[in-house]
Amino acid sequence: MLTRLLASWLNDSLNESLYPAWLAGQSFSAYPHARGMTLSFSGWRDGQTPLIEQALEQLESAEITDSAFERVRYQLQREWRNAPQASLYGQASRTLGEALLTPQWSTAELLAASERFDRSHLEDFRQRFLDDLYVDAMAVGNLDADLASEQTQLMRARLKPRLKREDIANLTPLAASEEHSVLHPHSSRDESLVLRYLQGRDQTPEEQATTMVIAQWLETPFYQQLRTEQQLGYIVNAGYSPLLEAPGIALMVQSPDVESGTIAERMDVFLDEANQRLEQLSDADLAPYRQAVHDQLRQRDTSLAGMANRYWQATALEDVRFDRRDQLAELVLNVSLEDIKAMAIAARTQPGHTL
Repeated sequence: MLTRLLASWLNDSLNESLYPAWLAGQSFSAYPHARGMTLSFSGWRDGQTPLIEQALEQLESAEITDSAFERVRYQLQREWRNAPQASLYGQASRTLGEALLTPQWSTAELLAASERFDRSHLEDFRQRFLDDLYVDAMAVGNLDADLASEQTQLMRARLKPRLKREDIANLTPLAASEEHSVLHPHSSRDESLVLRYLQGRDQTPEEQATTMVIAQWLETPFYQQLRTEQQLGYIVNAGYSPLLEAPGIALMVQSPDVESGTIAERMDVFLDEANQRLEQLSDADLAPYRQAVHDQLRQRDTSLAGMANRYWQATALEDVRFDRRDQLAELVLNVSLEDIKAMAIAARTQPGHTL
């Protein structure tokens, strides 16, 4: 909660002073997450160092006024109060993450916690936050190693990190349980949505590759049957949906007029029929789906921001690797029909999640 307040205050407090830099093509944002806070800088190479210095100076020593604190807290509280009116897909995805990732907190918990804090709490937290830091830095784009090293040393000299990587708790995927297999987001939307989540058995690259191929195999018939033929909803999709390195498949239907119970029944029928089709599937039938996943994984990033985000997410994993997509691209070509059937059997017997 306090990390969210600190990141929001930092963005708010720099908006006016960084406006000329924004006009010149530079940008900065701070965003919170379960492991701390990320400071993101982008724009022209030669303008990065002054931007980094200004943001760090603001984070370390700028005054947090009562009015600034109340403004950012109000903005966050409004967002959390309005969560039940957010898109159903967003609500379902958030609820699934709260159930299967730890540590995570619901919007209701964040809203309740925010009522207990005032400006002095945020000031105290900022000092404690800065006193116990671990710093990761990454540079992507048109800058050389010398400049990247110089900027990294600047950040480390200013922030003086004391912690090591192993001191920071990881965001951990949890196994689905039968006890909480059906989740109900607190929503005020007058629509229906069912999201069926099928979780992989483990987090190995081989399991990820197998899950990707199954998701590719399910995608088109799921849309064809539930959207085109049965017209159950205006948003219908099935696809690969991992939680960090934990593989999974999400099947989702959103409808303005069909009840969720009916949607769930039709999903069950589809999955039963898919299991029957699987028994008739040959390795030659499977080949186009393996190739499609392989080709998707080998596609180049379409933007520098997308590439940077993918690499940055990789640094949060225990095993930091930047070639995961290439590794998976090779593995999917070796996914066998036996691998698919074994995972399908496990998916029928182990708990999943329905929202």
